Amino acid sequence: MKTCATCGETKALSEFYASKGKVRHRCKECEKAWQREYNQRYKAEHGKYPTHRDYRRTCIECGAEWISHNGAAKYCSNRCQAAHEHGPDRRPKRKPEPRPTRHETARRRLATASTGTRGRHVLVGGWCALCGAAAIEGPGNQLGSVFYCSGVCRRTARGKGLHPKISLALRAYIYRRDRGICHLCRKRVAMTKIAPHPRSPVLDHLVPLSLGGSTTRENLRLAHRLCNELKSNHPANEQLMLAG
Repeated sequence: MKTCATCGETKALSEFYASKGKVRHRCKECEKAWQREYNQRYKAEHGKYPTHRDYRRTCIECGAEWISHNGAAKYCSNRCQAAHEHGPDRRPKRKPEPRPTRHETARRRLATASTGTRGRHVLVGGWCALCGAAAIEGPGNQLGSVFYCSGVCRRTARGKGLHPKISLALRAYIYRRDRGICHLCRKRVAMTKIAPHPRSPVLDHLVPLSLGGSTTRENLRLAHRLCNELKSNHPANEQLMLAG
């Protein structure tokens, strides 16, 4: 225990600052109050706090002298620093171009696909079923004959229940149940083909989703892609004849 010389209270030694193994005669609270008063008196007399020191520095680029609070300062300005590190002919940094919107990206990809594709990469174009923008998809990415311009529209549609995701297990079950036969034209589906081939396999909703249908085993049937597009969102009440 020790008695503070300023406030006269007896406190534990942990309430006092120690310097070089010696305990100071003022407690921590009195020491902080005395330091604040000292700083205010010093600033009133000298116009700055005692911890703010002034250093006279010389710029290594232009040779100008200035007063700095940093004793290791080398440059008088950012311009001198850039000229010294990168040369006097340094070009200003280019501003980043604005990021294109998803609709602009979809239109650009659709224009690219219209010029033709090479190799095995086949692109299919259409219109977004949610927002109506131009959409383009690769093989296997489009949901039947429904297109979405971006993942945002795809997730929004699925969140609203407009086009829920069909699992691979459910798709394989319907393929086996329907025995590879299109329920619209009663002809065999080319199971090895992929979109946009007209005979490629897709899953068709007997009652379209736009009319309140659901994605269940009872409401899904195997169909050709072309037959599904010709059927559109009408109920399957007439048999179609696939050309070819």
